[in-house]
Amino acid sequence: MGTVHGLDDFTNNGVQAFSDMHLTILDYSLKDNQVWVRFTNEGTQVGTFMGYPASHKHIVWNGFGMYTVEDGKIKKVGFQKIF
Repeated sequence: MGTVHGLDDFTNNGVQAFSDMHLTILDYSLKDNQVWVRFTNEGTQVGTFMGYPASHKHIVWNGFGMYTVEDGKIKKVGFQKIF
């Protein structure tokens, strides 16, 4: 998704492009204030996503993310890969 700054940016540039979006956490690891997450995400693409017009197809993808948490909130996404 490129660089995302804040909840509004995330919502406007990703989440709204898919209807019936569902994320399943496959596993995670916690150490100090870092969280590593492996997940599967799916939904029907009803809007433009990363420059691609709506396909109206149901898609499934796997992802991996590393997040820094401070005061109970995600402060930084250090790495995320969709494969």
